[in-house]
Amino acid sequence: MEKDSNAFNMTRRKYLFSLLGIFAFGNLNAAEKSVGYMSLKKLAELCSMKIESSNKGKTQILSSKFIKMIFDLHQRSMLINDNKLWLGFPIATNAGGGLALSQSDYAKAITPILFPQKNGKVPYLNHIVLDAGHGGKDNGAQNKSAGLVEKSLALDMVNRLTLLLRKSGFKVTLTRTKDVFIPLEGRSKIANDAKANLFLSLHFNSTSSSSVEGVETFALTPVGQPSTNNDKVTSSCHVTHKGNANDAWNTLLAYYVNSMMKKSTSAQDRGAKRARFTVLTNLNMPGALVECGFLSSTQEAKKIKDAKYRDKIAEGILNGILRYQATLTRLRKTVAENAPTTDLQEASYSWKV
Repeated sequence: MEKDSNAFNMTRRKYLFSLLGIFAFGNLNAAEKSVGYMSLKKLAELCSMKIESSNKGKTQILSSKFIKMIFDLHQRSMLINDNKLWLGFPIATNAGGGLALSQSDYAKAITPILFPQKNGKVPYLNHIVLDAGHGGKDNGAQNKSAGLVEKSLALDMVNRLTLLLRKSGFKVTLTRTKDVFIPLEGRSKIANDAKANLFLSLHFNSTSSSSVEGVETFALTPVGQPSTNNDKVTSSCHVTHKGNANDAWNTLLAYYVNSMMKKSTSAQDRGAKRARFTVLTNLNMPGALVECGFLSSTQEAKKIKDAKYRDKIAEGILNGILRYQATLTRLRKTVAENAPTTDLQEASYSWKV
């Protein structure tokens, strides 16, 4: 796994700020207080969603015909239709005792998934660059007892996914086709030079615990937010990278890929996360980094060693890409037909997540 290098309309933003209110919270640090929060009750009203509370008010559930969101106090992750999504800032309480979401996360995490019609210019998708993580002198993660090496598994996964994508009509370019070392910066350059529409870097995970397992997918961290594995806003969080131009599409892509990979494999859902990985920072197109499982996990390593299980991983990633493509196609059709932009009250019923 690579280490972290650590379109929201302004009129709409001002409108939401005035309508929903900005709160100051005692349980937040100074950086989080400066972000501003919106109550989940007001969010539910605005989106015509029902809201329920449980766990003595520490959990709130927002739901509509197609969407169910679960928020827990102090947590930086939430669920959308039972799929985990990581936020930049923790869920807090407002003056009335209800739960609240940071305005930044509404704009950068919730809106891109629930209301993709607000994500800006809709990209095309016909050319995908697949990046097999590590290679050459860089072995990546290893499980020596199981005979598993990340660089080899990543290339195997890329080859499996390439076959599926080409059968589905996509043009596919690989950053590497054999066991060679490619600098991280060179991987995004290959995608940019190829003028691809989408970039995916495939990896396998590792940690010191043999019990940790599951799949997770990373989008580039939005400007002003800490990455998932950090909890503080530092100066590096305010650096704008080229890849941040596609924040909304990155988020939607990561959510779709991770949710469908989880569904295909029945693996533990570690969620759609955020990180400033070097392979993502300089992309000209939407992209994500996919962690297909933990080689350090005793049980998951056994599954990963099975080629049939790796087929399931590839099928899940494919289905995530196809779901992403279907959303882009639907959005372009709406624009072509000059259909009015769906407002927030209608959106939760008009756009299936």
